[in-house]
Amino acid sequence: MPPETPTLLPGVRGVATGSTNPAASRCPACDARSFIDFYTQATVPVDSCRLVESREAGIGFPGGRLDLAVCERCGFIWNRSFEPAAQDYAAVFEETQWHSSRFRAFGHALARRLIERHGLRHTCVLEIGCGPGHFLKLICEMGGNRGTGLDPHFAEDPGPNAIDGSNVQFLREYFSPAHAPLVEALVACRHTLEHVQPVGDLLRLIRTTIGDLYLGFDDQYALIEGRASEGTPSPSRFPVEETVDQMLAAVGQFSAAVEQRTAYWRDFFIAAGTRGERVVLWGSAPQAVAFSLALGISDQVDCIVNINPAQHGKFAVGTGQGIVAPAVLKTLRPDTIVVMNAIYRDEVRRSLDDLGVAAKIVAV
Repeated sequence: MPPETPTLLPGVRGVATGSTNPAASRCPACDARSFIDFYTQATVPVDSCRLVESREAGIGFPGGRLDLAVCERCGFIWNRSFEPAAQDYAAVFEETQWHSSRFRAFGHALARRLIERHGLRHTCVLEIGCGPGHFLKLICEMGGNRGTGLDPHFAEDPGPNAIDGSNVQFLREYFSPAHAPLVEALVACRHTLEHVQPVGDLLRLIRTTIGDLYLGFDDQYALIEGRASEGTPSPSRFPVEETVDQMLAAVGQFSAAVEQRTAYWRDFFIAAGTRGERVVLWGSAPQAVAFSLALGISDQVDCIVNINPAQHGKFAVGTGQGIVAPAVLKTLRPDTIVVMNAIYRDEVRRSLDDLGVAAKIVAV
C-alpha cells in the first residue's frame, strides 16, 4: 500500500456523502447529524489487526478511506468512511497484549479494583468482546467468580503465566437479548467499542437487556457496571456537557498538534537516513502501521518488534513490514528503537539490557 499524506481539515462542519453507510451522515453513537470533519487519509488498511504471511500480501492488503469526524452533540469520534462489509471479525486475529508484564500488571490492578469496589465475589461476570479471555479468567480467578465471554473470533490462548479458566465459558457469539440470564453483577466491554460501528445500537441493546446500568470510562476501558433494575445508576464522574466541550476543544487543537508532531518525526527519519542509521519500531502492528503510513516511512523501517510469539514471522498489513522477536535485535543491532507506546519504554529498556543491545530508545 503506497504511503498517503494525511489531510488536516480546519474544523469544517461535515456534509452528507453519497455513501449508503449511515455513519457517513450521522453519529453512530447518538444519531445526531451535526458533526465536524477534522482529519482524512486516502488509504489505510481496512483491518489493521490482521497479520499476513508475506511482505507482498501485506503491501497488497485491501485499503479504505479514513475520514474522522467528531459529533457536536456527544463528542464521539468516528470514521465516516468506515465500510462494515470490508470487515471480517470471524477471521483469525492475534491482538493479545498479555505477553507484556506491564500490561499484565495493569490487568491485575484493574481486576482487583473492580472486585473491591463492587464486591465482585462468588458472582457472575459477562464480558462482551473478550478476545482470548485473559482478563475475564483473571477477574474470575481472583474473586472466585463464574464468567462468560462473548467474542465471534474467540481463540484459546494460554499466554504466559496461564490463568485457571475452569470456571469460565466462551461463546463465539455477538451479544444479544438471549444472553440476559448471564447478567448478574458486571458486564465488561474492553477494547471493543472501537471495533463496533453502530456503537449506539450496541449500548441501547445492552441497556434494554439488563435494565439500569452505569457506564464509566476507566483507564481507557469502557465498563458497564450494575445489577439489572436495582436502584438508580450512579452518576458519571464526567458530566456529558463538560466532556463534549473538552472533546471539541481538543479537536480544535488537533491540527496544529499533528502538523507539529508529523514534521518532527519526518525530520527524525530523514536525519537517521542521512546518517545511515538502522531504525526499528517496537509495539503493536496496528500502531506501527498507522505511524508508518501517516509519515510515509514504511521503507525506512527495518521491522516491527513484538513480544507476542504468535506474531513472529508474520507481516503487517498496509506496509508489509516484518514482525520479529526481540531476540532478532542481537543480530540486527539497530541504532534506534521507536517505541509506539511510551508506557512500555522501561519494559523495552529492560528487554534490551537483557539482550545486550545498546540501542537508543525514543517513544512516540
